Amino acid sequence: MKLRTILILLTLMFSCSVALARADKRDEKHRGTKIERKLAADAQVSVSVCISSGSIKVTGWDRNEVRARSVEAGDIELKRKDEGTGPARKIDVRVTDKQAELNHGDPCETYSELELDVPRGASVQLQTRDSDIEVAAVAAVYVNTQNGDVNIEGATKIVEAGTLGGAIFLKDSAGRINLHSAGGSIDASEVRPAESGDTFEAGSLGGEITLENVSHAQLSAHTLNGSLGVSGPLAHSGRYNLRTMSGDMTLTLPEDSSFQLSARFSQRAEIITDFPITLINQTSAKPAPNPNPSPAVTPAPLATPAPRVGPGPISTPKDELPEALAKVKTKKGTVVVDVSALT
Repeated sequence: MKLRTILILLTLMFSCSVALARADKRDEKHRGTKIERKLAADAQVSVSVCISSGSIKVTGWDRNEVRARSVEAGDIELKRKDEGTGPARKIDVRVTDKQAELNHGDPCETYSELELDVPRGASVQLQTRDSDIEVAAVAAVYVNTQNGDVNIEGATKIVEAGTLGGAIFLKDSAGRINLHSAGGSIDASEVRPAESGDTFEAGSLGGEITLENVSHAQLSAHTLNGSLGVSGPLAHSGRYNLRTMSGDMTLTLPEDSSFQLSARFSQRAEIITDFPITLINQTSAKPAPNPNPSPAVTPAPLATPAPRVGPGPISTPKDELPEALAKVKTKKGTVVVDVSALT
């Protein structure tokens, strides 16, 4: 009796193993099926994608064609959004989950690892919830994701990228730049304007911002709790607005740089510079207008300012300087610092 029971159990176990093995082979075969779709497109086509999670990789190529591939999707549709019979100027990439391939669910709720090849002059609009995104060698990039990281390289006209918890990396790109992350870091290097009016803006609430060789003449970068670092030569006649609330700010500039610095910092902070500075107080530079001006009179002579020695710090004795000015440490060079908010 016991022998018969053991044989039955062994037979059942063997049958289950065979069934599971066959199911795994079917799943593996199903997962390994690559889906690929192609559509002729204009050289400056606009391509949009919306998925929930997974990953998106977009690469520019020298064909006037959009190609989409995936081994995770149930189906891919390149839906033309413009009218006409020639190459498409606007394409919506719709991905269907394998679980929803029969009812065609909301494409923005699907999971997929999607690869796209688009013309180099294309504009791509990518929206996800938890996907990592990579984009290379296209004209314009618009990205919005919640928790994924964003890597962009070789954009030539526009970059607008936003993420809540992920990091943003931008490299070797040009044009108008706008990067924002709530909790992640922002790292941009070798970035330049495509036109004279192009601006660069980067903002993060809790992440670090690192900018290297960003040559826009109008640059704004701000972070709430992270550090801020800028390195590389300054643009001619450039204007830089750099802010951090509780992190350190580091500017690494060529030693022959020429610039004027207007700085405001807390009582516990200090400025440490390799450039000797000339301090200028501008609190009374612009008097308030008088609504009823009186006849002109000869003004009284102004008080003679304290003498200054060469390009170095002002020669006013240290005990006569405001406390905040004594926190500026200098080594070499010439910088003008407006400390009007501190006196």
